[in-house]
Amino acid sequence: VKALNLYAGFLLKKQSDHSDGVNLIFLKPENLQQLFSLKNEYVEWLSAPERNLSPKSVKSYSDPLAGCLSTLARVQIFGIKKPSIFKEVYLRITETAEFKEKDNRGKLMYSSALKNYGRFLESRESSKIGFNIALCPHEISISNISKALLTKPFSILTGASGTGKTKLAETLATFLRNKAFNNSTVVAVGADWTDNRHLLGCVNYLLTSKDSRPIYQSTETLDLLLRAHKTPKQPYFLILDEMNLSHVERYFADFLSVMEQKDGLISLHNEGPRNEKDFKLPRYEGDEEGVPQKLQYPQNLFVIGTVNIDETTYMFSPKVLDRANVIEFKVKHDEIVNFLRAPQEYPETSPAQPGVAEGFLELAKEARSDEGLPEIEEIAKGQIEKILTDLFDIMQEGRFEFAYRTANEVMRYLRVCQHLANDKTEWVKSGWKSDLDDQILQKILPKLHGSIGRIGSLLAELTYFCHRGTRPERDTATRSSLVSIQEAIALNEENVSYRKSFTKLHNMLETLKEEQFVSFIQ
Repeated sequence: VKALNLYAGFLLKKQSDHSDGVNLIFLKPENLQQLFSLKNEYVEWLSAPERNLSPKSVKSYSDPLAGCLSTLARVQIFGIKKPSIFKEVYLRITETAEFKEKDNRGKLMYSSALKNYGRFLESRESSKIGFNIALCPHEISISNISKALLTKPFSILTGASGTGKTKLAETLATFLRNKAFNNSTVVAVGADWTDNRHLLGCVNYLLTSKDSRPIYQSTETLDLLLRAHKTPKQPYFLILDEMNLSHVERYFADFLSVMEQKDGLISLHNEGPRNEKDFKLPRYEGDEEGVPQKLQYPQNLFVIGTVNIDETTYMFSPKVLDRANVIEFKVKHDEIVNFLRAPQEYPETSPAQPGVAEGFLELAKEARSDEGLPEIEEIAKGQIEKILTDLFDIMQEGRFEFAYRTANEVMRYLRVCQHLANDKTEWVKSGWKSDLDDQILQKILPKLHGSIGRIGSLLAELTYFCHRGTRPERDTATRSSLVSIQEAIALNEENVSYRKSFTKLHNMLETLKEEQFVSFIQ
């Protein structure tokens, strides 16, 4: 029994305070129902507005399935997930004299309950479309934002003001929105944000409810977190607009910490009895949900930050950059020419077809799981590992080395790309190079900043590496920064191994030569 309790806890991804397993909390009916029953999901399906069923009807269509009908079928009906298996059980039950007599007395309530459950299973099966970039709007499909968020639920979009960063984040959230249109929010970061109250709220002791509890002054962000926690099968999006108007670590530290943990908890308040973990504060009079002392960080929450760099903003610390994919926006000459000739409004986005949003979340969870997506095929994996090792050596020599988190997330990103590739054979053969180029640009280079003496030789060697795909044979350590920079700038743009990273580094070198200082985000 202790072993079963520990195993149930493992499936629930929770840990008991009692290592010996004496307190069998994971074998309580509500926990086992969460693991092995579809009842809650079925009740939610019945309660949907389009079915127009009263609470009494919902109860009459759900309770018998767990009671007398499961007894009659000699199987727990809410444990059946496949429509084909349920169809066999349905035929077996409905042909018995006992069922027919019971159904007639109940005015066909029991047969209606079974038919509704059958429809529920069919709709559940048909909704498993999954996520595919080909299904996305053009703006999303040509960017890396979906791949980045599938890999890690935190991305930073950087670039000049007006390049469409916030619009792209809103487009993705709109495309993957839920039926209530309440699974995303845009929060404008203020220059005066010095703590987490602007995101997570605080206890307002000046206002109290009728039962003398203080009111919890909530925020759009906290309300979004509570909704995400309540509906874990839907993706939710928090968009922080101009998130570097204030020091990110001051107001976002709780998020940076707990998003790295499987069971991370966000502390919200210390009100109520010390041992009463279910104590909640109302956000307003009559708030039935309330704010708990601690909230488990929702694994279905995706955070997108937009960044403008000017004299009014702050630079990111390595701690922040190390935890995100940094995607840069630049408007090209041809794009601005075409826009000036035929200005167009940003296209409207329609919601994805049923199942796509859920598929996006499921794929994200699989990517984060150690046993999720398949490993990269060996023919490509060996080459990728060699390139990352060379990059590590170059960065380490320049005192900008990356560590386990970055290496792990680069490989996870490439597993996602392999999974989403239309032609997996071609991806394994050579397609991975473009995706690895993206990761060099988005994960390894963003921390680079400094003076010509500090990073001149490093940028030059990285530029050479991204051009040729191998480290230079000459000993760059004995050469001056200026000579190395001149040679790197002179490299032609033909036969470039990692073009996007090379172009960025080349531009950084030119800036460094002219201004004696450069930063990746500029």
